[in-house]
Amino acid sequence: MTLKDILYVTKVAEFSSFSQAAESLYISQPALSQYIIRLEKELGVTLFNRAKNSCLSLTPAGDLLVSEGANLLKHAQELQYKLTHFDTQGKAVLHVGTTRLYSRHYLSRVLSSFHLVSQAEVCVEDMVSALEAEKMTASFDLDLCLVPSPVIVDGLDYQTISQEEVFLAIPNKQIEKLQLSDCSAIQSVPAIDLSQLREAPFIFLKKHSRFTAQALELCHEAGFVPNIVFETVSWDTLYSYVMNGLGVGFVPEVLIDQRNSDAVTFCRLREKRILRSLVMAYPGSTPPSLAALEFIETAKTVIGRIMMEKQNSVSFAKSDSESGTSRRSKRRKD
Repeated sequence: MTLKDILYVTKVAEFSSFSQAAESLYISQPALSQYIIRLEKELGVTLFNRAKNSCLSLTPAGDLLVSEGANLLKHAQELQYKLTHFDTQGKAVLHVGTTRLYSRHYLSRVLSSFHLVSQAEVCVEDMVSALEAEKMTASFDLDLCLVPSPVIVDGLDYQTISQEEVFLAIPNKQIEKLQLSDCSAIQSVPAIDLSQLREAPFIFLKKHSRFTAQALELCHEAGFVPNIVFETVSWDTLYSYVMNGLGVGFVPEVLIDQRNSDAVTFCRLREKRILRSLVMAYPGSTPPSLAALEFIETAKTVIGRIMMEKQNSVSFAKSDSESGTSRRSKRRKD
């Protein structure tokens, strides 16, 4: 008996249908049926009850094969996963996935530092979404994925890399109409009552983003439904729209750049700070390799340093916007 035999029987049992199992295995239904019949003859047992007026079901022998075979399939998958940690010369290889946003702003610097302390080769996969990265990690196609919390896909463990804050980005041409207060205890970043923006145009991520539900809930708590004028799949695009005065939007601190302070002011909500964890997730059924653990520790150090730089940028942006407001006030007095 081979792993292929176990897999085919398991698929038929999973779907209780030869046709659906064949579709999932990318083979024809007659070929799968004949394969199972040959296997039953080889083993000398009947694996499936095939009564015409009842659903396809496992016999006791078939149930034993599926239950015991599940462990064999799992161990084979884990072994294959561990072997992917090495190339043909035996050198460690890591497969790391994340969204394009974090790849551009975080992983490039993490990789630069990691190569100073490890000989492991790193292959980076840019994902359309954090959910896609998690699914590929859970299926052992990736060793690690850098994603914002919460981790949604089952079967993953993770380590927290850093805390990320999300700010409200407001075009400076709208700031004069709003009442801001200082949060001098927290980096002197201005704070705003979100309810002041009930009439403002908002730029949102599309609904599949895990942050969109949180943003909608924040607006709901402030007593309004946001006037969403644009939706996008990209944080970078959202931020660009805000910088060009098309609306206000929630922006993660990784995008904050003091050079854009003439166009945008970053605010915290007066009601609460919006914090989320950045985590490195990995398959929970097998311990991370030594190279993976080294990569995680490097990410904690490097991304922590980047966060400090971004937090300083928030303070600069606030100081610049204050100076601009003072100059505007002075001109109005003149």
